[in-house]
Amino acid sequence: MNSPSLRDELARLEAKGDLLRLDRPAPLAAVPGLLAYTDGGPALRSPVEGFGLDVVGNICNSRQRMAESIGLSEPQLAGAITASIASPLAPVAVADAPFKERSGNVDLTSLPIPTFFEQESGPYITAGIIVVRHPDTGAANLSFARFKVLGPDRAMLGVSPNHHLGRLAALAAARNVELPIAVALGNHPAVMLAACLYLGFGDDELECAGAMLGVPIEVTSAESAELFVPSGAEIVLEGLVDGNQRIEEGRVSEYHGHYHEYGPGLAVRFVRQSQRNDAFYQVVLPGLFREHALLGGVSIAAGLERHLRTIAPNLVAVAVPEAAAGRTCAVLALDEVRPGQARQLMMAAMAAVPLIKQVVVVDADVDPWNTEQVEWARLSRSRFERDLLVIPGARTDRSEPLNDAGVITKLGIDATVRRDDRPAGSDLAVVPAESLSAASELLASVGRSPSTLPQTLGRAVGNVT
Repeated sequence: MNSPSLRDELARLEAKGDLLRLDRPAPLAAVPGLLAYTDGGPALRSPVEGFGLDVVGNICNSRQRMAESIGLSEPQLAGAITASIASPLAPVAVADAPFKERSGNVDLTSLPIPTFFEQESGPYITAGIIVVRHPDTGAANLSFARFKVLGPDRAMLGVSPNHHLGRLAALAAARNVELPIAVALGNHPAVMLAACLYLGFGDDELECAGAMLGVPIEVTSAESAELFVPSGAEIVLEGLVDGNQRIEEGRVSEYHGHYHEYGPGLAVRFVRQSQRNDAFYQVVLPGLFREHALLGGVSIAAGLERHLRTIAPNLVAVAVPEAAAGRTCAVLALDEVRPGQARQLMMAAMAAVPLIKQVVVVDADVDPWNTEQVEWARLSRSRFERDLLVIPGARTDRSEPLNDAGVITKLGIDATVRRDDRPAGSDLAVVPAESLSAASELLASVGRSPSTLPQTLGRAVGNVT
């Protein structure tokens, strides 16, 4: 295949020594624990007792790994995602795909689908990328949503009504028809990132995945409906969403680490299951874990950056950091901030992504993805009586942990330099360049390098790597 697959990514990670591959089969109940223990470490691949396929996870648990999966360095990642939205690359249809090696009746119990958290009432499919088409325009849509498994071919779909998938399910329900879907499991990181993007209704996320990779994503037609799924997928489930049949979900984990009780979700009946003979089953550990946070945060930041640049050409970078679960806080870095611009962008960011309830504006010398630097700027450059913007009663998403009838109080923080705040100015105290050069030579002579030293002063010496 021309477009890379999850298998290509696993091979790359293993060659780099960045894949933990277990030989001893793990009990299904141990899978969430394995993913939790390796949350900030290598990607994981493990056989599972009683199942003929391995589980893989923690593929996208760092920004560096995401960037390297598309052949870039970490500083290039945000620009590549933003550029992919501006210049999408249409997928290419191929006649066949490896996931059709085995195809037939659905049996979800044949897949190692874990129950992740103590108070959840059943197993969840969490890494399934859902492909759907608008019934009138034919426009394709790609997204993530959770499926709670209810039986061999039945599940509950949990999706917010305002998300594109939720809107399409509601449209089908209003016409008293079921909505065909295909769920692709086992996808390349570029496809995963694209599925998390906040695009316009009718835009095709697969086109962005192709643009990130520089080659079109190859797609293959599903068997039961006119849906095109990534040909590199490991497993594909085809089904029908009945938006008029509701199923109570119970407690479910959310990105902020708490449980939510959303009430009833949508009924799903799967009609076909296709997979490779030696398929992997991909898992994203939900809740407050790195892969879940970063998939959302990196993609939301890219879309938000593209939107805000139409307002502020001097916008340098946008982060939706892991510390805010990749959802609720945006950090905007600006070059030569203009009077009133920080507040303008705070409100624009909150309006563009209702989930965001805190916006911090910093100068271009601060890395917005570096939580330590952002905190330093907030505490050394903000006067709280002047630089805080409190907005009560602002619209939010239903997943907001402190949601009060659809609204929440939001906060903006202007952490940019005001030249008249300090008589001594705002220049940082940095170690002289000649001292750093001499120190590097001395360290190299004993087999050490600056990158192995504590990075507490990384800000002051230019982020040594």
